[in-house]
Amino acid sequence: MRLVIADTGPINYLVLIGNIDLLPVLFEKVILPSTVEAELADPDAPPLVRNWIADPPAWLDVQETPARPLGQAPVEGLDEGETAAIALAFRSVRIWCSWTIGRASSSLAARDFV
Repeated sequence: MRLVIADTGPINYLVLIGNIDLLPVLFEKVILPSTVEAELADPDAPPLVRNWIADPPAWLDVQETPARPLGQAPVEGLDEGETAAIALAFRSVRIWCSWTIGRASSSLAARDFV
């Protein structure tokens, strides 16, 4: 599956240039961390962007931003949206790997090696 976990910048500029509808053409799943959703809705964001995120398209999947472990400092040089997108990507990869390993283990356990 081709999926993208988007940060604020690309969404912002695709909305502004009128090409946001390219995302569902290029990707089967478009995920947005809730932190990025909040950045797009910020009063300082361009009105066009705020209006877009206020009524998001059906193809956009907003997911809760994973909590940063207690005591973990923000990554230097990254804003909250970038950090959220990376954290969500890592969580998604772990879930996918766990699912894939689980399926492989089940398949191997079901085989008759006698």
